[in-house]
Amino acid sequence: MRIAGNKLLQSILEDISDNFQKPQTQISDKFLRHESSRTYRLNLKSGKNSIYISSDRTPFAFELYSQNKKLMAYVDSVQKTQRFNINSRGQDFCFIKIYPSSPKKEGLFAIVSAYGGLLSFGAWGVFKILIAALVLLVSISLLAYIVIRIMG
Repeated sequence: MRIAGNKLLQSILEDISDNFQKPQTQISDKFLRHESSRTYRLNLKSGKNSIYISSDRTPFAFELYSQNKKLMAYVDSVQKTQRFNINSRGQDFCFIKIYPSSPKKEGLFAIVSAYGGLLSFGAWGVFKILIAALVLLVSISLLAYIVIRIMG
């Protein structure tokens, strides 16, 4: 279980790194046959936070509760890997209650809370950066041309 759980954690940690975030709470676990849910405490930092969940077999539904146990979100997805973003006003924590979404609930899962960054540019973001760089280059060239004409 430690090796398989570690692979799930490493996969999430790579996603966190790709999003320029830093990990906080890291959990790797497995449901037992008689269990229908599990609850964990996740640490949060001030600003942007993300909750990552990954499974080796089955998707999971989850509920997020504030530290005073008020329901903040309920997510039921068919994806084995999920990310949920949340903002925090300061050093904080929340609770996550996780449920297997199928009768085959004995698969491994990993949960990680992360904070900061979350820069996922994708193709559109790269395109916008390239256009901005091109506009800057043209502006500098035009300014240099005008200065040369005035001085020369």
